[in-house]
Amino acid sequence: MEEIEIEEAPLYLIDLCNLFDLRPAHQYATLLLLLAKLKDGSGHLEKERVLNFTKMGGLSLSFQQTYDSLAQLEKKGILKAEGDGLFSINKLIPTYESMKLIDQGTLSFNLNISYKLKKRSVNFELIGPKENGKRREKTPKEKPLEEQTIQKVVDYLNLQTGKNFKSRTTATRSSILGRLREGYSFSDFKCVIDGKVLEWAHDPSMAKYLRPATLFTPSKFEAYLNEFESLDPADVSQKEQIKETFREALRQKLEQEKRN
Repeated sequence: MEEIEIEEAPLYLIDLCNLFDLRPAHQYATLLLLLAKLKDGSGHLEKERVLNFTKMGGLSLSFQQTYDSLAQLEKKGILKAEGDGLFSINKLIPTYESMKLIDQGTLSFNLNISYKLKKRSVNFELIGPKENGKRREKTPKEKPLEEQTIQKVVDYLNLQTGKNFKSRTTATRSSILGRLREGYSFSDFKCVIDGKVLEWAHDPSMAKYLRPATLFTPSKFEAYLNEFESLDPADVSQKEQIKETFREALRQKLEQEKRN
């Protein structure tokens, strides 16, 4: 099986899938990310290669789900059959190289939608650093609500775990923004963090999973929330004791590693 790591789908792919009524959007966005990775230098992709990748367990979709999803993408005009089992990807989907530059902040992906004569026209542009530099920098007070919420979530997670996660890390931002775009609020993140700190902080083998990649992943977040949203919040002294126990466990682990 091909060794291809599939990271979390970027938000602009999720938004595009919602725009084209491809649901669940996150599932289609992840598939599009895979297609961008598998596409060869000529811009074409073998359908059989994608299906085999899925058949071997390379994606969290069944063979039939992948087959049906490819057909739906073709129906929506995202994919175009080129014959001989090949298809091409609409230029609306950035190349994987461009996606990496977008994640790094070197490029930005701008989506434009216009309506005329009862028809919708979707266009996009990739803007480089020169064009971005012309735009006025936003002051901290002008940060969008989503940006503020990301910072609040990361700050709260750091406070409860004693860790030092960064709100600008691509993976952390993506996991939090993905859940915000699905309709979850800061209180939902707080509930998940509180619940898992109560459950895992005292156990060093589980405390390492008190991290954004585990807590906010799309396949687990809703389940974690349902586990704890009906529980009463722990009182302040109990939370402080949990955090102190957690920090002591980490300190002991670090000292043990130094001795070894």
